[in-house]
Amino acid sequence: MTDLVVALDLGTTNVKGSIFSIEGEVVGDAYREVKLIYPRSGWVEQNSEELYDSSLFVLREAIKTSKQSGSDVRAIALGGQMAGLILIDRNWKPLTPFESWLDIRCKEYVGNIKKEYGELVWNKTGMPLHTHSTLPKLLWWKNHKPNIFRKARKALLASDFVAGKMAGLTSDDAFINYTSIVFSGCHNALKLTWSEEILNLFDIPMSVFPKIVRPWDIIGELSAQSAKRCGIPPGTPIIAGAGDQAAASLGAGIIEPGMAFDSSGTAAIFSVCIDQFVPDTKHKILECLKSIVPDLWLLLGAVSGGGLCLRWFRDTLTNNAMKKRGEPSTYAQLDERAEKVPPGSEKLFFIPHFAGRRNPLDSNMKGGWIRLTWSHTVAHLYRSILESIAYEYYFYLKLLKNLLHGFKCREVRVVGGGGKSMLWNQIKSDVLGVPYIKLSHEEGAALGLAVVAGFGIGLLKDIKETVRKWVRPIKIVKPRPDLHIKYTKYAEFYLNFVNSLRDVFENHSKITQ
Repeated sequence: MTDLVVALDLGTTNVKGSIFSIEGEVVGDAYREVKLIYPRSGWVEQNSEELYDSSLFVLREAIKTSKQSGSDVRAIALGGQMAGLILIDRNWKPLTPFESWLDIRCKEYVGNIKKEYGELVWNKTGMPLHTHSTLPKLLWWKNHKPNIFRKARKALLASDFVAGKMAGLTSDDAFINYTSIVFSGCHNALKLTWSEEILNLFDIPMSVFPKIVRPWDIIGELSAQSAKRCGIPPGTPIIAGAGDQAAASLGAGIIEPGMAFDSSGTAAIFSVCIDQFVPDTKHKILECLKSIVPDLWLLLGAVSGGGLCLRWFRDTLTNNAMKKRGEPSTYAQLDERAEKVPPGSEKLFFIPHFAGRRNPLDSNMKGGWIRLTWSHTVAHLYRSILESIAYEYYFYLKLLKNLLHGFKCREVRVVGGGGKSMLWNQIKSDVLGVPYIKLSHEEGAALGLAVVAGFGIGLLKDIKETVRKWVRPIKIVKPRPDLHIKYTKYAEFYLNFVNSLRDVFENHSKITQ
């Protein structure tokens, strides 16, 4: 009999299921894309029930690919998007679609809260307030859909909704793990509690928030109904899990202060691990998140939908859908062409903020190219997207060094789908002037969730020791000094240019509102 643990990762555009042996090897996996729905400009939703159905489908397919028995699965841990909102009733029935973290309908509330209480929120939570924060999203529903808000018993994230539905929970059992409260806008980061002080300011009942649990806590067992559809026995423990970035950092082996990592997924995130809560009150740009590992924190900057820009480019501008399994991927083909373009994309720059800028916050900013000429090709356009994310990382690293006096970035560990691109890893390494480390596992979040699952049921005795055994660096990409000098100039120009656009986008937003 083989002991297996399952990691289920609900991303922004897909659901991934991975089955791990207790030695840390992936023995089966499956994937399914989920639709993003755009009912109005600025609104981004997903069908709540589709998330649940897709999760069960992925679990069943992952078991098939593993050629193992579902009865060997000892635990399931769920994670995924750390922001967004589903309102449920007493019986766990969704009252709303899943409002994606990409949705910006609540932006007026963000502005109002920041104007009056921005300092309070930042000091309590360690985070700037965003359009993906729970507090302004709840205020939108409270004021625009009061009938639905009154019926709501709990506000949940996508992965917690799916986990609870798989376990047959009611709203009294609703939960959220402590790594996923960070985007609430209404918690106390040091105490890991909801902030009564903030909630009272906006007349939002604390009862709408779920209980806060540890990532490795068992929140329920797989129901007979869900078990029948996914091929895993009823009664299998379901573990609370962790937010995608916390899971990804653990899966990248980020278990000591000073380690840096790049979570290269739908959101492009650059982060370092620290051993204390350090809200960025100096710049008011970087975000401070809780690590899965007790007493550790993550300080980061992110491009919302940074990786999604690549998918948009692939599907919209190349007129080329994903290739069938076994054939070269479209991304690999684009990499091959972009590699022939000189660094700097021959003076072409791309702005990746399709969903607004996140660090620093500017919901009015949008995407686009500058200095386009007839000589630029698809390869130039694609490479400029890759470079723009690297320029954003350059900015975050600059801020980190300023905030954490004496911090030196020795290497960056990369996880997520974007980590497969050696071209992108080389560009980032050249821009930052820091080696990039490719790991034995590309999907760091899945590995992190698997560790949490095994630890939660006692199969694994120590989180850090397990990670040291499971995570292995397999390739290093070194920066090229001459290109680092050149890219530093491009990065500084990019930052100055993007910052100069703030008033332009604000005025455009006013005249087109």
